[in-house]
Amino acid sequence: MFDWDDLRVFLAVARRGSTLAAAKALGIGQATAARRVAALEEALGQALFERRQDGYRTTPAAQALLPAAEAMERAAAAVADAAAALNRGATGTLRITTIDMAASFWVLPDLPDFHRAHPNVQVELLTTEERLDIARGEAEIGIRFGSAPEEPGLVVRRLGTLRMGLFCSEAYAKAHGVPASVEEIGRHAIIRGSGYIDSRPYNAWLAARAPGARIAHRASSGLGILEAIRAGVGIGWLPCGFLEDELIQLFPPPPELDAGAFLVTGEALRRLPHVRAFIDFFAPRMAARLKRAG
Repeated sequence: MFDWDDLRVFLAVARRGSTLAAAKALGIGQATAARRVAALEEALGQALFERRQDGYRTTPAAQALLPAAEAMERAAAAVADAAAALNRGATGTLRITTIDMAASFWVLPDLPDFHRAHPNVQVELLTTEERLDIARGEAEIGIRFGSAPEEPGLVVRRLGTLRMGLFCSEAYAKAHGVPASVEEIGRHAIIRGSGYIDSRPYNAWLAARAPGARIAHRASSGLGILEAIRAGVGIGWLPCGFLEDELIQLFPPPPELDAGAFLVTGEALRRLPHVRAFIDFFAPRMAARLKRAG
């Protein structure tokens, strides 16, 4: 057996008459080109070129092999063209599972541009605070936060770090002031989650430092907490980097509460054109938002 890259170099040298010209055409070093020709000759057991002062001349063996090598070159180009066509023609339905905050602030703002690039891909956003099972087919892609997912059969791409901060509205600050320290939060109204989202580490962190804080309102979703904070009901946790121009962040985000952000899909799904199109489009944008927020 031989390496296809060696065959590419063979064709380039045969057409251009020297390893230097072939190397320039392929964007590699001349020594690499010469080494690949030698490797192909060894693999085939044939001398393919006569090395002369004025360049490389093909041997009869090389002339006999050229038609087959050129056919392989055309076949490789056809594969590349077909793959490009699949990427351009990505089609299908994608179920994206994530929390409502990520769907609203990370996916929806860029969805029109994604649809313009991939008009035949339909995106369904499954917003939930619980993790759907991608390996079992409950969704194709997940946007997750916390520790890195370790379920078997998943492909995980780290996007960056999500930081959580305590926020209040300007109306709340004018009516009640803002705490000068975390301990002073005990004299303020707190907005917390209900059910599953109330078990998150930042709530335990705050309860340990401000045990007397009054819970004025509970919401069952991140967007519910956001709307309560906007309305001036109290102080609550939100991801940093979304609404600093609208709300007041009370303290620097506690670094011990930093969480990883991950884009997750199935091992068997990642090569599907519409799955790959979503990941290639959204991952850089999500990573950039996290970097700006950090």
